Amino acid sequence: MTLSHEPAVDTAPQKVKFYPTNYAPHRAQRRAHRALRLARFIVLVAGRRGGKTKCGGGIFVDRMLKDLEAWSAINGAWQRGAGKAPTPSVQYMVVAPVYALLEEPRSALQKYLGGMVAEGGLIVHQSDQTWWLVEGVRIDFRSGEHPKRLVSQGLNGIWLEEAARLKPEVWIDNLRPALSDKLGWCIFTSTPLGKNWLWREIWAKADPSAAAELGMIDGLNPNDILDANYCGISWTTADNDALTHLAEEMELARRTMPYAFFARNYLASFETFVGQLFQLDRHRHFTSDPAPSFAESRRKFVGGDLGTRHKSSFTLIVEGRESPKPIWHEVETDAASDILFDEHHSWEARRRGDRGSWTARVWRILRDYAGESGWRSIPVFLPADRPEVKRQFEARGFKVMEAFQRHDPAVDFFSVLFAVDRIKIRSANLWRCVEALHTPEVGKNSTKVWVDEDDDEFDGLRYALSDPIRLGESPARNAMTALGWR
Repeated sequence: MTLSHEPAVDTAPQKVKFYPTNYAPHRAQRRAHRALRLARFIVLVAGRRGGKTKCGGGIFVDRMLKDLEAWSAINGAWQRGAGKAPTPSVQYMVVAPVYALLEEPRSALQKYLGGMVAEGGLIVHQSDQTWWLVEGVRIDFRSGEHPKRLVSQGLNGIWLEEAARLKPEVWIDNLRPALSDKLGWCIFTSTPLGKNWLWREIWAKADPSAAAELGMIDGLNPNDILDANYCGISWTTADNDALTHLAEEMELARRTMPYAFFARNYLASFETFVGQLFQLDRHRHFTSDPAPSFAESRRKFVGGDLGTRHKSSFTLIVEGRESPKPIWHEVETDAASDILFDEHHSWEARRRGDRGSWTARVWRILRDYAGESGWRSIPVFLPADRPEVKRQFEARGFKVMEAFQRHDPAVDFFSVLFAVDRIKIRSANLWRCVEALHTPEVGKNSTKVWVDEDDDEFDGLRYALSDPIRLGESPARNAMTALGWR
């Protein structure tokens, strides 16, 4: 079991009352409750059958009833008052990506609250969307499909179930502000979905290794990312000792399943997830070793994804001279928002380090790699739908070519390169982008092979390799045949 960033120092007595008396946590869950007791924002991730939702429900009930205890100490007994819409004493929200995924949290809370008052429990009234408990406690159950509908009055606490599947604006733009006036708390329970918003916005604030990686990607000090208000904990399927056969079952899966599937289902790994576009291995495909020099490489290409409402990204990639199978080496990827494609002052000042336009930035990448005599020889592949940008680059002396934009051949090409270890990535921002690419959900109408969100760095990479992809070059084509893909 992995415990991330510790919260504040625990000076409370060792024995603290834990409210859900009809809850018997297993070993990993007990550790989670102890570790997370003082954190304001907590995230739980676990392997399949690990019990993260049951753990989240236990923590939710405990914190909710302690909030009520504190409220009652100040305000006394709750008075319902007149009217059909009473003011609650304390108020909470449970959110899942779709209503169907609220069933497990509801089931856990039903058990831990003891059912209806008539049965000796704490629930006074239940509907699909709202529960009222004794002493005016209100819990709303909501879907995250439409984030703008989640705008709420102040909340004492929130539980986000399967948080990685939620749209990031559910938390960032809508629910996080609802906690401010009451200094409320939030519980995130989820199976990881790669290094998406949950990893970036929540887990990295709690876990030093994730903060170090995110700091490298964004150019930040990890200490500026870590936040003592956040604490996270993860455990594997085998840590659930309430089901004694799971440890043996997990070892069987380790021996018989592809590692990516095993890591996703049993280890709760952020490195891989359902629907991931490419099967990647950080140790094989991501490197800090220097790329071949200009003289040592056979071919050199740049690809540019031209952003309007999203960021632009340019990638330099070169083909090495390895024998018998040359490797494609990504040299550098530069991605940013709100940068002009060309600006006269920036171009004139590029030798002094000006980075105010993309012509200046791409020139710097090429000049640093190819020198003054070689940078003009490297073709820059740009999409055909921005002819004005093509003209701007050509006017500055770049050799501009039309990018190949079809999706299916690009996915086949890169799938093979990763499968046969024929590509090396060096830029953390490109690696994070490729790692997070995923296929559309089953049943969703889509004309694209992957979900085209936050894919700017990958677009720059695939445009850079337009010629090899367009021509279906061997040995990629031969490798696809050998792998049974064609």
